[in-house]
Amino acid sequence: MTTAYDYSSSPIAPAALLADGVRTVMRYVSTIGNPKNITAAEYAELAAAGITVGLVYETSADWMLGGYGAGYAAARSARAQASAAGYPTSHRLWYAADFDASSVQINVVLGALRGAADAEGSQGLVAVYGGYAVVEAAVAAGYQAPWQTVAWSNGQRSSAAVLFQNGQTAYCGGVQVDVNEVTGSLFPAPPTPVPPAPTQEEIDMLIIRIKGETAVYGLSGGRLWHVADTVSLQAYIDAGVKQVAVTPAELAAIQAG
Repeated sequence: MTTAYDYSSSPIAPAALLADGVRTVMRYVSTIGNPKNITAAEYAELAAAGITVGLVYETSADWMLGGYGAGYAAARSARAQASAAGYPTSHRLWYAADFDASSVQINVVLGALRGAADAEGSQGLVAVYGGYAVVEAAVAAGYQAPWQTVAWSNGQRSSAAVLFQNGQTAYCGGVQVDVNEVTGSLFPAPPTPVPPAPTQEEIDMLIIRIKGETAVYGLSGGRLWHVADTVSLQAYIDAGVKQVAVTPAELAAIQAG
């Protein structure tokens, strides 16, 4: 099981987290000025240590009962705080429904999520924290990557949850933490870069490998250049560009035409 910690009382040194085998943490943004909020220095230190950081917005436990307007205002504030800390704008934020929501209240929570999504301009940047019923309702409404707590879940687990707060606590670096199981990816994988289509000049060229050298060159119209980008080189090969291995003397003859 991969473990994540969430904690709000104080930062924890990355060395202490890594000593516990923890490479994912959930930290907080809330009312501006609240000491539990993550700072730019803390975020930079965690990121530099290779620790994945997710951010959750929470003020009072039931703040989401403010509905659409509360969600809209929360997202505006949460994103501003997150960006100031260095959190990527492409990373989603979680919004905490930290109470046992009734079926009527769940609809209000969904309204808060709609407000947050409208403020963000994207449903994909909004996720929820809550019990099983809240998580399942949010997933049905199109919100991805929920964070489920064992509380108010009545022994049920959502297959959609990327984090499961299992009710256990621990101490790390002298700070009490809640223990979570990482069950999915917090953030979508970055898209694989697609190299541009080769130009006609590139298609007509030769890939030159000089015997005794490891460098690869392109040759077209007598012009020789170093191909240092392996992605571009593969694109040339995929496009059918001819490859030749030559001696320096043979290269000079090819260049001479």
